Amino acid sequence: MDGVCRGIRFRKRRDMAKNATNAERREEAQPAPRMPEKATAEERQDMERMGIFMHNRLAYPPEKLLAEYGGQWVAWSPDGTHIVAASAESGEAVHDLVVAAGIDPSKVVFSYVPGD
Repeated sequence: MDGVCRGIRFRKRRDMAKNATNAERREEAQPAPRMPEKATAEERQDMERMGIFMHNRLAYPPEKLLAEYGGQWVAWSPDGTHIVAASAESGEAVHDLVVAAGIDPSKVVFSYVPGD
């Protein structure tokens, strides 16, 4: 009987996961960053910035991201709220666009958005 109960619980969790909205999945997938016990002020600031970036990046609508930037390389703003440059050509092309815009490339996050 115990094996049957475990199977039912597994199927119930699996079905619940299938029905979860994107927002619920993003909330569940967002682990709280842990601050090292002996972190320097700069390390603490970096951790805080990364937490802000990840929160905002996960809040960006995936449908909008795919529709506007699918199949392209992008550069995210430092706070993760918007994309500052994009190119279907290459990551290097996005880097060049960032530099041309007068943005420090070390302050943005580069990534690729897969197309349909």
